[in-house]
Amino acid sequence: MERSGGGLLRLTLVCATDAPVIVAVVCACGLTRVKQVFSFCLMEDEHLCGTPWLSLREKVVRRGDGSEKRWTYARREGTAGAVCVFAHAGGPTPRLLLVRQFRPPVGREVLEFPAGLLDEGESAEQAALRELREETGWIGEVVRVGPRIPSSPGMTDEWVCMVEVRLTHAEDAAPDGDEAITPVWLECRGLRERLEAIDKEGVMIDAKLWSFAVGTASSEGGGKEADA
Repeated sequence: MERSGGGLLRLTLVCATDAPVIVAVVCACGLTRVKQVFSFCLMEDEHLCGTPWLSLREKVVRRGDGSEKRWTYARREGTAGAVCVFAHAGGPTPRLLLVRQFRPPVGREVLEFPAGLLDEGESAEQAALRELREETGWIGEVVRVGPRIPSSPGMTDEWVCMVEVRLTHAEDAAPDGDEAITPVWLECRGLRERLEAIDKEGVMIDAKLWSFAVGTASSEGGGKEADA
Protein backbone atom coordinates (compact mmCIF):
# COMPACT_ATOMS: atom_id res chain seq x y z
CA MET A 1 0.00 0.00 0.00
CA GLU A 2 1.30 3.47 -0.82
CA ARG A 3 0.03 7.02 -0.40
CA SER A 4 0.01 9.32 -3.43
CA GLY A 5 -0.95 12.93 -3.95
CA GLY A 6 -4.46 14.21 -3.29
CA GLY A 7 -5.07 11.98 -0.28
CA LEU A 8 -5.17 8.75 -2.30
CA LEU A 9 -4.11 5.34 -1.07
CA ARG A 10 -2.95 2.91 -3.75
CA LEU A 11 -3.43 -0.75 -2.83
CA THR A 12 -2.08 -3.42 -5.20
CA LEU A 13 -3.21 -7.02 -4.77
CA VAL A 14 -1.15 -9.48 -6.79
CA CYS A 15 -2.84 -12.86 -7.23
CA ALA A 16 -1.53 -16.11 -8.75
CA THR A 17 0.47 -16.04 -12.00
CA ASP A 18 -2.48 -16.69 -14.28
CA ALA A 19 -4.86 -14.47 -12.32
CA PRO A 20 -5.51 -10.77 -12.94
CA VAL A 21 -3.74 -8.11 -10.94
CA ILE A 22 -6.14 -5.89 -9.05
CA VAL A 23 -5.23 -2.27 -8.42
CA ALA A 24 -7.50 -0.43 -6.01
CA VAL A 25 -7.28 3.32 -5.51
CA VAL A 26 -8.94 4.35 -2.26
CA CYS A 27 -9.84 8.00 -1.94
CA ALA A 28 -9.66 9.84 1.36
CA CYS A 29 -13.40 10.40 1.23
CA GLY A 30 -14.04 6.67 1.18
CA LEU A 31 -14.78 6.20 -2.52
CA THR A 32 -12.89 3.40 -4.26
CA ARG A 33 -11.91 3.09 -7.92
CA VAL A 34 -10.85 -0.41 -8.89
CA LYS A 35 -8.87 -1.13 -12.05
CA GLN A 36 -8.24 -4.68 -13.24
CA VAL A 37 -4.95 -5.18 -15.06
CA PHE A 38 -4.67 -8.57 -16.75
CA SER A 39 -1.43 -10.49 -16.53
CA PHE A 40 -0.15 -12.48 -19.50
CA CYS A 41 1.42 -15.91 -19.65
CA LEU A 42 3.46 -16.94 -22.72
CA MET A 43 2.23 -20.28 -24.08
CA GLU A 44 3.92 -20.69 -27.49
CA ASP A 45 6.50 -19.00 -29.71
CA GLU A 46 6.52 -20.41 -33.24
CA HIS A 47 8.71 -19.66 -36.26
CA LEU A 48 6.51 -19.13 -39.35
CA CYS A 49 8.93 -18.21 -42.14
CA GLY A 50 11.92 -16.04 -42.82
CA THR A 51 15.19 -15.17 -44.48
CA PRO A 52 18.74 -15.26 -43.08
CA TRP A 53 18.18 -11.70 -41.84
CA LEU A 54 14.56 -11.57 -40.72
CA SER A 55 11.95 -14.05 -39.52
CA LEU A 56 8.20 -13.94 -39.01
CA ARG A 57 7.04 -15.51 -35.75
CA GLU A 58 3.84 -15.98 -33.79
CA LYS A 59 3.37 -15.95 -30.04
CA VAL A 60 0.38 -17.32 -28.18
CA VAL A 61 -0.29 -15.66 -24.83
CA ARG A 62 -2.91 -16.45 -22.23
CA ARG A 63 -4.60 -13.55 -20.50
CA GLY A 64 -5.43 -13.52 -16.84
CA ASP A 65 -9.07 -14.28 -17.64
CA GLY A 66 -8.07 -17.51 -19.40
CA SER A 67 -8.57 -16.29 -22.97
CA GLU A 68 -5.75 -16.64 -25.53
CA LYS A 69 -4.39 -14.22 -28.09
CA ARG A 70 -2.12 -14.83 -31.11
CA TRP A 71 0.41 -12.16 -32.03
CA THR A 72 2.48 -12.18 -35.20
CA TYR A 73 5.79 -10.32 -35.00
CA ALA A 74 9.15 -9.93 -36.72
CA ARG A 75 12.56 -10.90 -35.37
CA ARG A 76 15.91 -9.76 -36.70
CA GLU A 77 18.22 -12.76 -37.06
CA GLY A 78 21.95 -13.05 -36.54
CA THR A 79 22.40 -10.30 -33.97
CA ALA A 80 21.88 -9.73 -30.27
CA GLY A 81 20.51 -6.22 -30.71
CA ALA A 82 21.28 -2.75 -32.00
CA VAL A 83 22.75 0.57 -30.94
CA CYS A 84 21.93 4.20 -31.70
CA VAL A 85 24.70 6.72 -31.13
CA PHE A 86 23.93 10.08 -29.54
CA ALA A 87 27.15 11.75 -30.71
CA HIS A 88 27.79 15.36 -29.79
CA ALA A 89 30.52 17.97 -29.94
CA GLY A 90 30.90 20.67 -27.31
CA GLY A 91 31.80 24.31 -27.74
CA PRO A 92 29.85 27.57 -27.59
CA THR A 93 27.07 25.97 -29.69
CA PRO A 94 26.73 22.22 -28.90
CA ARG A 95 26.05 20.17 -32.03
CA LEU A 96 24.76 16.72 -32.86
CA LEU A 97 26.32 14.46 -35.47
CA LEU A 98 23.53 12.72 -37.42
CA VAL A 99 23.33 10.73 -40.65
CA ARG A 100 21.01 10.87 -43.65
CA GLN A 101 20.48 7.75 -45.72
CA PHE A 102 17.93 6.09 -47.97
CA ARG A 103 15.83 3.48 -46.15
CA PRO A 104 14.18 1.01 -48.57
CA PRO A 105 11.28 -0.02 -46.25
CA VAL A 106 9.93 3.55 -46.18
CA GLY A 107 11.19 4.48 -49.67
CA ARG A 108 12.64 7.77 -48.46
CA GLU A 109 15.76 9.29 -47.04
CA VAL A 110 15.73 9.34 -43.24
CA LEU A 111 17.62 11.64 -40.88
CA GLU A 112 18.64 9.69 -37.80
CA PHE A 113 21.27 8.99 -35.18
CA PRO A 114 24.18 6.83 -36.40
CA ALA A 115 23.12 3.26 -35.70
CA GLY A 116 23.85 -0.38 -36.38
CA LEU A 117 23.70 -3.97 -35.22
CA LEU A 118 25.90 -5.63 -32.65
CA ASP A 119 28.41 -8.06 -34.10
CA GLU A 120 28.91 -11.36 -32.30
CA GLY A 121 30.68 -10.85 -28.98
CA GLU A 122 30.45 -7.04 -29.12
CA SER A 123 29.32 -4.85 -26.27
CA ALA A 124 27.04 -1.88 -26.86
CA GLU A 125 30.00 0.47 -26.29
CA GLN A 126 32.15 -1.30 -28.87
CA ALA A 127 29.37 -1.43 -31.45
CA ALA A 128 28.58 2.25 -30.98
CA LEU A 129 32.16 3.40 -31.52
CA ARG A 130 32.57 1.09 -34.52
CA GLU A 131 29.34 2.23 -36.20
CA LEU A 132 30.15 5.88 -35.53
CA ARG A 133 33.57 5.50 -37.17
CA GLU A 134 32.21 3.52 -40.13
CA GLU A 135 29.30 5.86 -40.89
CA THR A 136 30.82 9.26 -40.14
CA GLY A 137 34.59 8.87 -39.70
CA TRP A 138 34.42 10.35 -36.20
CA ILE A 139 36.07 8.98 -33.06
CA GLY A 140 34.83 9.64 -29.55
CA GLU A 141 34.57 8.58 -25.93
CA VAL A 142 31.57 6.75 -24.51
CA VAL A 143 29.85 8.84 -21.85
CA ARG A 144 26.80 6.73 -21.03
CA VAL A 145 25.00 3.58 -22.16
CA GLY A 146 21.25 3.53 -21.80
CA PRO A 147 19.02 0.52 -21.06
CA ARG A 148 17.71 -1.84 -23.70
CA ILE A 149 14.62 -0.20 -25.20
CA PRO A 150 12.18 -1.79 -27.69
CA SER A 151 12.29 -0.10 -31.08
CA SER A 152 8.71 -0.96 -32.08
CA PRO A 153 7.26 -3.38 -29.51
CA GLY A 154 3.99 -3.89 -31.37
CA MET A 155 5.70 -5.56 -34.35
CA THR A 156 9.20 -6.71 -33.36
CA ASP A 157 11.15 -7.94 -30.34
CA GLU A 158 14.22 -5.97 -31.43
CA TRP A 159 15.87 -3.85 -28.76
CA VAL A 160 18.18 -0.83 -29.05
CA CYS A 161 20.69 0.77 -26.69
CA MET A 162 21.18 4.51 -26.88
CA VAL A 163 24.89 5.22 -26.40
CA GLU A 164 26.06 8.75 -25.69
CA VAL A 165 29.46 9.60 -27.20
CA ARG A 166 31.53 12.75 -26.80
CA LEU A 167 33.33 13.35 -30.10
CA THR A 168 37.09 13.94 -30.05
CA HIS A 169 38.49 13.85 -33.60
CA ALA A 170 37.74 12.72 -37.15
CA GLU A 171 39.29 10.09 -39.38
CA ASP A 172 38.16 8.48 -42.65
CA ALA A 173 34.66 7.00 -42.81
CA ALA A 174 34.29 3.39 -43.97
CA PRO A 175 30.62 2.60 -44.66
CA ASP A 176 29.52 -0.76 -46.02
CA GLY A 177 29.67 -1.05 -49.81
CA ASP A 178 25.88 -0.80 -50.26
CA GLU A 179 25.47 2.19 -47.90
CA ALA A 180 25.24 5.79 -49.10
CA ILE A 181 25.44 7.79 -45.89
CA THR A 182 25.74 11.56 -45.52
CA PRO A 183 26.87 12.95 -42.13
CA VAL A 184 24.79 15.92 -40.99
CA TRP A 185 25.63 18.43 -38.25
CA LEU A 186 22.79 20.20 -36.44
CA GLU A 187 22.90 22.52 -33.45
CA CYS A 188 21.08 21.26 -30.37
CA ARG A 189 19.38 24.57 -29.79
CA GLY A 190 16.37 25.00 -32.04
CA LEU A 191 16.60 21.37 -33.14
CA ARG A 192 12.87 20.72 -33.29
CA GLU A 193 12.23 23.66 -35.61
CA ARG A 194 15.10 22.60 -37.87
CA LEU A 195 13.75 19.04 -38.07
CA GLU A 196 10.31 20.35 -38.98
CA ALA A 197 11.90 22.24 -41.87
CA ILE A 198 13.85 19.16 -43.00
CA ASP A 199 10.66 17.08 -42.93
CA LYS A 200 9.00 19.59 -45.26
CA GLU A 201 11.93 19.07 -47.64
CA GLY A 202 10.92 15.41 -47.98
CA VAL A 203 13.40 13.81 -45.60
CA MET A 204 11.76 11.66 -42.90
CA ILE A 205 12.78 12.16 -39.27
CA ASP A 206 13.55 9.08 -37.20
CA ALA A 207 11.29 8.64 -34.16
CA LYS A 208 14.15 8.56 -31.65
CA LEU A 209 15.62 11.76 -33.05
CA TRP A 210 12.25 13.50 -33.02
CA SER A 211 11.64 12.44 -29.41
CA PHE A 212 15.02 13.87 -28.43
CA ALA A 213 14.21 17.13 -30.21
CA VAL A 214 10.86 17.47 -28.43
CA GLY A 215 12.53 16.88 -25.07
CA THR A 216 15.23 19.42 -25.88
CA ALA A 217 12.62 22.00 -26.88
CA SER A 218 10.77 21.45 -23.61
CA SER A 219 13.95 21.96 -21.59
CA GLU A 220 14.55 25.19 -23.52
CA GLY A 221 11.08 26.39 -22.55
CA GLY A 222 9.82 25.96 -26.11
CA GLY A 223 7.09 23.44 -25.37
CA LYS A 224 3.52 24.50 -26.08
CA GLU A 225 1.64 25.12 -22.89
CA ALA A 226 -1.73 23.48 -22.41
CA ASP A 227 -4.77 25.70 -22.77
CA ALA A 228 -6.06 26.98 -19.46
